[in-house]
Amino acid sequence: MKTCMLILLLKWDGLMVLYISVKMYTEDEWQQHSFTLFYHNVQKDGVEIF
Repeated sequence: MKTCMLILLLKWDGLMVLYISVKMYTEDEWQQHSFTLFYHNVQKDGVEIF
């Protein structure tokens, strides 16, 4: 099972907003996304947590 977290820190009109989105994939689901930029970015820059 893989868990991907998208974390965005947004600033708008002096207000800071933190947005966290969590998505869990099975290994098969994850491999089905292997053609996407998201997949390649996670593979390259992702942090593995045990």
